[in-house]
Amino acid sequence: MRFFNKKYIKKCTLNINSKIKDVITNLNQSSMQIAIINSSGGNLLGVITDGDIRRGLLRGLDLNSKISSLIKKNPMVVEKDTPTKTVEYLMKTKTLLHLPVIDKNYVTIGLYSLNDYETNEKISNPVVIMAGGYGKRLRPYTNNCPKPMLEIGGKPMLEHIILNLKSQGFRKILISVNYLSENIISYFKNGKNLGVSIEYIREEKPLGTIGSLAYFKNKSKKSIVVINGDTLTNINLKEMLNFHKKNKSHATMAVKVMVNSNPYGVVKSKGLLIDNFQEKPVDKIYINAGIYIISNSVISLMKKNTKIDAPKFLMILKKKRKKVIIFPAHEEWNEIGTVENYHNIINKTK
Repeated sequence: MRFFNKKYIKKCTLNINSKIKDVITNLNQSSMQIAIINSSGGNLLGVITDGDIRRGLLRGLDLNSKISSLIKKNPMVVEKDTPTKTVEYLMKTKTLLHLPVIDKNYVTIGLYSLNDYETNEKISNPVVIMAGGYGKRLRPYTNNCPKPMLEIGGKPMLEHIILNLKSQGFRKILISVNYLSENIISYFKNGKNLGVSIEYIREEKPLGTIGSLAYFKNKSKKSIVVINGDTLTNINLKEMLNFHKKNKSHATMAVKVMVNSNPYGVVKSKGLLIDNFQEKPVDKIYINAGIYIISNSVISLMKKNTKIDAPKFLMILKKKRKKVIIFPAHEEWNEIGTVENYHNIINKTK
């Protein structure tokens, strides 16, 4: 448990007139996973967390929507003189990750948090990283180097992915390899140098973005996290696992919310007659973020030695009346699948 004073929590404090996109920016910049909503006088009005944002996006809100309907009003608080042991007891018994601190006038003066940027909790769910592709869209960079081993900021892309998984509590990692597989295996070996356990699924031929799962023997029987080897993101995978479990889903796909704004007023008509006007409409779409959680119970539906991509497998599950859902991700996300994207992410890290 850590205490953040009034000066520090300014970075995670917003006002009631903020928009969802402001909260997302705030959450990403502060890394606190909570936004404190104050009145103009500094009085606590409520809080907003990652989960509140995701639920709002699922309800149909967009990035320009006001935050008023998302605010958790009257959150549990403690006064500044509350003993530390009492705070610890409250956070433990109420399973709170955050606890605002107020003065006698209900002005926010601090925040207790259990979120220490790198968690000590070990998550037993296995993670499979799909790293067997040829990376044809990244040639000539991938002529002699597998795509996940391309360097960003002095480290292979795959190392960034593994270190992020470790920081979130994951320790059991499997890497599915095919093209130039020895480059990956000789570099990471068993993962000991990075503080994780790494095993390998060797594809004798390309099996698509998810086909190699058919060869994975999951002794733990827990849901499997699957991530593409060209995906750099700080999506909260623990929250995604909880979301998957809470919704009793067979498969959950992380989706990135994309908003396209039309700068023109749109005219809707019926024949020659004007029916309606829509001023500068905003189109919200979800794109596949390349991260999935697959329940162990449906892995047996995959055929060995058969190439299949994740979207097709999810549609097979859907046809078999299995529950397949989305997990809206507002966090930073980059897919390094093209030369242009690769150059963009390199420029960001300079």
